[in-house]
Amino acid sequence: VKAPISVAALGASGGTVTVDCTAAFTAASNYVRKVQWESSGTVAISDDLTLREPVQAGAELFRFHTGSELPLGISGGETRWTVTWAGASMTLSSSLPIQVEQASLADSVTRSGRHQAIVIRAAGALRAVRLDAALTLEVGPGRWMADGTPRLGYDL
Repeated sequence: VKAPISVAALGASGGTVTVDCTAAFTAASNYVRKVQWESSGTVAISDDLTLREPVQAGAELFRFHTGSELPLGISGGETRWTVTWAGASMTLSSSLPIQVEQASLADSVTRSGRHQAIVIRAAGALRAVRLDAALTLEVGPGRWMADGTPRLGYDL
């Protein structure tokens, strides 16, 4: 799938990339994701999505995989939500009302073979939406693996 990546910055302290995801989703007429991260443990993800045809309430728009085997904490409503799990929290802000829920998905990484995903659905009919996600990871002793990758609430 054609998904051009534009790198604005990339270094030990963080980075900024933009991905044109339009060709990866047949329902999209335009879909651009921008990701900015810092070594302090913050990640900002902005999704601008325009669909070819409107979708109805309940249609899945986005999915974030958390890696957590334990249930997520979800609070909020309408256009602002917060999701928490061991070692991390994510604030979601949307241009239109959304529904946020969790789904247990199979994987080959966790001990249980399952992890929780954040599923974002349309709360009403829509054709275009912007979603801003602010992910904060706890940084400190015991929160990073030996290879420098974050430990997100489970042991590998």
